[in-house]
Amino acid sequence: MSATCEPRATNHFGTGPDGGTRRIFSFEFLIGTASWFEPDTHRLFQTRDRCVRRTSETIIIAATHVVRNRGATMKIVGINGSPRRKKSQTRKLVEAVLDGARQRGAEAELVDIGALDIRYCLGCQVCYAEGECVQEDDLYDLWEKMMRADGIVLGSPVYINGVTAQLKTVIDRLADAIHCQMLVGEYGCAVTTAGGSGISEVLGYMNYVLNSLGAVTVGEVGAAIGRDPAALDTAVTEARNLGQTLADAIQTKRRYDDQESAIADRGEFFRQLVKANKEAWRHQYDFWMEKGWM
Repeated sequence: MSATCEPRATNHFGTGPDGGTRRIFSFEFLIGTASWFEPDTHRLFQTRDRCVRRTSETIIIAATHVVRNRGATMKIVGINGSPRRKKSQTRKLVEAVLDGARQRGAEAELVDIGALDIRYCLGCQVCYAEGECVQEDDLYDLWEKMMRADGIVLGSPVYINGVTAQLKTVIDRLADAIHCQMLVGEYGCAVTTAGGSGISEVLGYMNYVLNSLGAVTVGEVGAAIGRDPAALDTAVTEARNLGQTLADAIQTKRRYDDQESAIADRGEFFRQLVKANKEAWRHQYDFWMEKGWM
């Protein structure tokens, strides 16, 4: 769903090639946050309740209300955190969840983050202050997919009772999104495979991350396949059912009162944290103010 946004203000870094304020752009409608990746400058820009576009010379702000597209087609993105990509057993579970969601009419996409260039967080906190990362890599495209989605599936094999380095690297880069609760209104779930131990810890952690971003989780599936490879077949069936549950929750806007209460408490913590650091974390403070949450 897109709309044309009429510019109301322009922050000049020089004169725009077609006259600056006369430029008109089309923007995607997203939940709460609008985000765009600018190919020419390799920068991602995000805002709440406004449309923003940056070219190499101009930032243009347009008045609009930003909401998630809840049209006929649900969008679900599955993230496989295994470095083994197509050889991954965890990927089979992620794909099964997506297959189940497709059976309910969802549009689903799988992303192997092991194939992406996503660098470690530098801890510089520039994203807190400016709303953008200093690193130019594939996280921008992945985050855009997550923002456009109605549901997110996180998948990782168990590596020493934790998620893979690849998935942890992505999670560490989402601190700004967590502080701003950017996935409020989305749903998610988690899947994992393991040789033996660590399944509950890893599933719990991935669902915790989704909750920390503001999303509600609908379940989890794990399989210990070290001694029983056939356990994967059972888990695939369970994962397909989980995908149907995820899609059903999105379609019916299912409530999860306990989670929603915990998410609200966590949101209040971040509200106070951002308020206490409002001078240094200007982007985040403005974000909360624009949402009317502060």
